[in-house]
Order: sequence, then C-alpha cells, then structure tokens
Amino acid sequence: MPALETVRDLGAHVEVASWKGTSRLRFPDSQLPWCHYLDADNHAACLDHTDYTAI
Repeated sequence: MPALETVRDLGAHVEVASWKGTSRLRFPDSQLPWCHYLDADNHAACLDHTDYTAI
C-alpha cells in the first residue's frame, strides 16, 4: 500500500488488479484505487508467452 500511495502522491492515476473473491485495497477515506477483479479466464487471456531470454 505505501508504494501505491507514493505513486498516487506523485500525481499518477492508480488502478490495481486482484483475484476475484479477495478484499479490495482502499486509500484512507477514499473509494480509490479502482480495482479490476480477475478470474482464471482473465489471467489466461493476459498471459505473455514470449521467451524474453531469446531476445
């Protein structure tokens, strides 16, 4: 949470992703940051199969 607060305090827009069913992070006295809840299908769709060791 301290890292997210630092980035927010620098003026950046902060959003997080979390597994469905987990509790949501909140800045004190706020409804932020926005949270995207992911499930196994979302995770599979985002996987990057690039072999970065070959680059």
